[in-house]
Amino acid sequence: MILRYKKMFSDKRIYIRILVSLITFLLLFFSVASVSYFLLPEGILKETNPLSNFSTSTDLIESTIQIFLYNSISVIVMSFASLFAFSNRNDSFLSYGYLGLSTQFLINGIILGTWSFSVTNQAAPSLTMRLLRTFDLFHRSGLWEMIGQLLIVAALARISFIRSNRKEIENTPFKEIRLSKAECLTIVSGLVLMFLGAFIESYAIIYDR
Repeated sequence: MILRYKKMFSDKRIYIRILVSLITFLLLFFSVASVSYFLLPEGILKETNPLSNFSTSTDLIESTIQIFLYNSISVIVMSFASLFAFSNRNDSFLSYGYLGLSTQFLINGIILGTWSFSVTNQAAPSLTMRLLRTFDLFHRSGLWEMIGQLLIVAALARISFIRSNRKEIENTPFKEIRLSKAECLTIVSGLVLMFLGAFIESYAIIYDR
């Protein structure tokens, strides 16, 4: 059962990869947020959050581009990681891009659970309100940005040209790597969602000052 579920992350059908990734990583995000709310001190990551020293422009468009480019750094790292994968003897494999994505969702979950946002003028709400406000898609950028990153990683889940099971290494010529039209469209959709999230975040930063 676990092996079959794992195989879905690298399924040839892009919609299967997206669906299983959404279920898995959103469950991870909300679970970590809930646990960290009870176990970790409030604001524990606020001082270590790189955005705490990240100054954006007062112009909405410029600020949006700045935040989008900043968020794209992690996507570039995940995309590079997607070139490598862990494989099993039964020919299944798992892209290392998912490792980067799980780390991103883990950190975001802790930030939400401990209310460690770098820019906020609001008092920390209850856990229920924190979770519910995540779905306020007109005022909160988190889901837009995370799902955008998820779409990109899911689309790149089959591009690995180096696969290792820690004993053997399987190499695939880089020139043989191809993205389908559906995968390319998924990547573009992910970038659009990330840009939309950056716009919403910029608007909140500028007009909440």
